[in-house]
Amino acid sequence: MNDINEIKENYENWNKILADFSTRGYKKSIMGIVDILGFKNFVQKEKENSVKTVIEAIRDSIMLNKWAISTTVKYTILSDTIIVYSENVDSDNVFYVIHALGNLQLELLRHRFLCRGALVTAENYINNDIIVSEALIKAHLIEEKIAIYPRIIIDEEVIKIIKPQIDSGKIMNDKKYLTKDAVIRDDDGKYVLNTLCLISDVYAYINEDFKYFQNLHEDNNMKLYRQSMYEFKKNIQDYYDSVLKDGSLNMNILSKLNYLVDYYNRILNLSILFPNNLRSELYLSYFGE
Repeated sequence: MNDINEIKENYENWNKILADFSTRGYKKSIMGIVDILGFKNFVQKEKENSVKTVIEAIRDSIMLNKWAISTTVKYTILSDTIIVYSENVDSDNVFYVIHALGNLQLELLRHRFLCRGALVTAENYINNDIIVSEALIKAHLIEEKIAIYPRIIIDEEVIKIIKPQIDSGKIMNDKKYLTKDAVIRDDDGKYVLNTLCLISDVYAYINEDFKYFQNLHEDNNMKLYRQSMYEFKKNIQDYYDSVLKDGSLNMNILSKLNYLVDYYNRILNLSILFPNNLRSELYLSYFGE
C-alpha cells in the first residue's frame, strides 16, 4: 500500500497542474514535431547503444538551440518524437521554431538518423508529463500522411502568419533570424523547411548577398560554404553506408535518401557565385543507380 504522505503529495501535485491549466489555459500554440525514421529497427538492433546515440543527438541540438534561440521555445521528447513549441503565436516565434527544427534535422543526420516532421498551429497544453494537444495530433497526421520523405512540412495556417515576411523579401527579421527562403515550395507544392538555407554561409551564396556577412573575407566565405555543404553530403553518404553495412537498405530507404540527394543538389545548383570547378566536386550522385 502506498504511503499516505506519498498519496497526499501526488494529490497536491495534481492540484498544482490544475492551477497551472487554469492560468495558462488550452490555447493556440506554434508546434513542430520531428520523428526519427527507422527508429524501431534501430532500437531492436542496437539496444542500449541506440538510446545513448539518440539522447546525444537530441542533447547536442537542444543545447545549441537553447544557446542561440529565444527562451520562448520549449521542448518535449516522446520516444522517437521531438516536440518543439512556443505558446506565443507570432511571426518571430514561428521563425524561432523553424530554426530549432532545422538544427534538429541537421544534428540527427550528423548522428545518422533521417527524420521528417511538420509545423502547425493549433490548441495545445503541455506541463511536464501531461500533454493534451490538438496541435500534436495535427502535426502527426501531416508527418505520417503527407511528409513521406525526410522533410518538414509547414502547414498553410503557419504560412499565413509569416507570409508578410516571405513576401517582403527581407533577409532577416528584426531579431536577426534568417527568414528569406527559410520556407520553400517543394515539387509537390507543399511548403517545406529549407534546412540548408538556415546556414548563413550557404544562404549568402544562394542569394548572392553577403551584406550580413561582411566581416568574412571572400576566401573564408568559400571555405565555410564548402564545409557546410560537404558535411551535409558526407552525412547522407555515411547514412547510406551504415544501412548498407547492417543489411537494412531497401527501396523505401533509397527513395528517402535520394530525396535528400535531390534537395542537396538543387541547393548546390542555386549557389551560382560558388566557382563551377569547386561546385562539381560537391555534387552527390543518386544511390542505387
